[in-house]
Amino acid sequence: MALFTGSFKEFEKYVGPTTNKLITKLGKELKREQKSCQNHQIGGENCGVWKRLDAAHFSSQGRDRKSMIKELLELNFKITEDLYDVDLDKFIILFEEQHRDKGLNSNLIMLCRQHHARYDLPYKGKNVDFEYEDVEILENYSLLPLLLTDAISEHKSTEIKKAIVKEINELGVTLSNCSYAKFTNKKWQFDIKEDKLKQDLYFVFYNQSDYSFDIGKITEAELDGISMSLKQKEYDDRKAERSFSFDFDGDNYIEKSTQQIVKVIYSNRFEIQTE
Repeated sequence: MALFTGSFKEFEKYVGPTTNKLITKLGKELKREQKSCQNHQIGGENCGVWKRLDAAHFSSQGRDRKSMIKELLELNFKITEDLYDVDLDKFIILFEEQHRDKGLNSNLIMLCRQHHARYDLPYKGKNVDFEYEDVEILENYSLLPLLLTDAISEHKSTEIKKAIVKEINELGVTLSNCSYAKFTNKKWQFDIKEDKLKQDLYFVFYNQSDYSFDIGKITEAELDGISMSLKQKEYDDRKAERSFSFDFDGDNYIEKSTQQIVKVIYSNRFEIQTE
């Protein structure tokens, strides 16, 4: 049994990083269900951005991480005014239970980078310590969004794919070595001709709700190892296809039948561009 005896400041110094790791884990778990920015829940505008999200505590309600730690120490481990005798294993269990009480979404909120920073602004310079745990997937701070045209706003798949391939051609992505699917029925479904699987293949995961997309890659060797486990579709008038069905786990896209993980190599979105 690991024990700690000391002040709150000392506890936060030595045990705080462990609580951060736990919050990161819980944030990733929450993101599997809550994939878009929840700015509207804290009185802001509807956002809809579903990538580059951070897990934040409801700090505006006094429910920041350090306040929650202090609450547990006061209730369970207090000896004198600022001295605590803590069973660390018990504390970690209580800390997780505290966040799960009434559901993770009662204690954590998912915010995009822009609204995360805006949420933090009222507390800048004040004697309040608000910390946010990063559960982002991929950052592209230097990238400009792609132009949202009428055709793309109407979700015309061919136009979307052409625009994306043109933008990232320098990564080696072409129309012949990539496949496109939009988020439908809580998954991305790709039906790909078998002869197209004899190469490195790029997958475009598109979300029509906010015009955002990710691109992942499966190498030819990886495809060779899983292709026979994929569902085959045969036709009388065209070549046979293999079906890929992907979920998103908060970090990566995972093909459901083979558990093949596809890591994101590029993320962006389409936006209306004004002068």
